Amino acid sequence: DAGRLFVVGYDGIVYALAPRDGSVLWHSSLPTAYSLASAPVAAGGRVLYTAGSNGGPTVGALDEADGHLLWGDLVSLGSGTPALDGDRLYVAGGSPSADALSAGTGAVLWDHPGGSSGSGVLTAVGAGRLWLWTESSPGAGWIFDLATGASAGSFPSPTTPAIDANVVAMRSASGVWAQDAN
Repeated sequence: DAGRLFVVGYDGIVYALAPRDGSVLWHSSLPTAYSLASAPVAAGGRVLYTAGSNGGPTVGALDEADGHLLWGDLVSLGSGTPALDGDRLYVAGGSPSADALSAGTGAVLWDHPGGSSGSGVLTAVGAGRLWLWTESSPGAGWIFDLATGASAGSFPSPTTPAIDANVVAMRSASGVWAQDAN
């Protein structure tokens, strides 16, 4: 975003790099993070992240221009890869649990508690739904309504699906298949 690459170190440091030569434009150490295990999401002048900390998984936002903390250190459900849809940030944990947050402020918009927090969680957004898959439950995924966080079902897949408009494609033991996402 904004002509920059954003990468994380497992040591709790986020870097902004120039794509042409890889030079470091800025780096930011997150206040309480000890690990950043998933890729950040950059949009709208913000770099949104999930991280592990001594207090549990956290989520936050850095300013894309200089790396200063906009909001953060909010305890979340998991440190899996976040998903962004407009001004909503979706963070998921294991067994299934998910939060919708305002990407601008970090305010919780909805919370769907589950059995446990977790990492290795991948999310996808499409067809008005949040699709969640976690390596702690391979072969199964969960679906949540984007507006309310209500459970909208599950799906059998060993990975997170790919979604285009209202078509969802998933891998299965017998190959790849697609269906109407509604």
